[in-house]
Formats: sequence, C-alpha cells, structure tokens
Amino acid sequence: MSIWNPSTGRQERKLRTPRTDWVNAVAVFAASDGTPRLAIAGDRTVRIWDPTTGSQEKKFRTLGIARPHAVAVFAASDGTPRLAIAGDRTVRIWNPTTGTLEGEPLTGPGNVVNAMVAFTAPDGTPRLAAHGDDDETVHIWNPRTRTERLLPLADPAHSLTAGHGLLIVGTASGTS
Repeated sequence: MSIWNPSTGRQERKLRTPRTDWVNAVAVFAASDGTPRLAIAGDRTVRIWDPTTGSQEKKFRTLGIARPHAVAVFAASDGTPRLAIAGDRTVRIWNPTTGTLEGEPLTGPGNVVNAMVAFTAPDGTPRLAAHGDDDETVHIWNPRTRTERLLPLADPAHSLTAGHGLLIVGTASGTS
C-alpha cells in the first residue's frame, strides 16, 4: 500500500501490509484526536493504520464478509467515525476505535457489493449507497435508523460517488 502526495507526485510512505490476499478497499477517517487513519480491507480483515507513522494499530475480522469489496466512512450520532464494510450481499458497520460490530447487517444487493459511498442527506444525517454485480438498483440506507430506499436503474451500476448534494451512478450503458 503506497501513500502519495498528489501535489508533488511523490510517494511519501509505503505500508507493509501483511496480507495473504489483495487490498480491495481503502478509506480515510479521522481518529478521536483528529489525526488521519486508514481502514484497509482485504483477506477477511480490516486493518487500521496510522499513515503518518506507518504502523498498524488494529486488526479485526470482517465477520460474515468473506472478501470485503468496499469501505465507506460516516459519522455516528455522537460524531465519532463508523466504517461501513461491504461484500457478499451485505453491509456491516463497525466502530473502528473498538473494532466492534454494530447492529445487524444491512442487506440489499442480490450479488457481491462492488461499490459503496457515504454521503450526507439534506437533513444532515448520513447515508450509504451501494450496488452489486449486475444489480439494476442502488440501495440507499440511513445507517442510524437502518431504513432503506431503492433507486431503480435501467441497467447495472458499475460505480458510485457523491458530492455537493449529488449521488453519481455510473452504469453499463452510461445513460441511466
């Protein structure tokens, strides 16, 4: 895993991740002291790293998710970070400080969850959007209430991003 400075184009640090499988997803979040942390998902684990020191701080198993494919970060009601980790038809929520699983899994896409993004709804609460292989819907959850809404598409979604109040969905045809 490499950390790059996009302004200079230079590699600043290389993390030696002791993995037996690919790194499938990475997310950045702020620790309780405000410093950055990385959540790196792969080989049935999520590992929390301090990118400044290059040290691994925690490791926890992705219970029920054989191969994590996506990680997103959102704020819990108390303002502390939560990790949403997806794969194998579910999204599970962890507290990265304690490594504990919170609540029942969010179920949705009929196949492996390939992409997920966290965003803020107009009312200020967090949302998670995810899609799976050949799934012609985007599942949108409020992770605090665990309610779900479906966004139907004309063809399968392949990518997701969010920003400036918009959810952007890339599809197979590019027209949905």
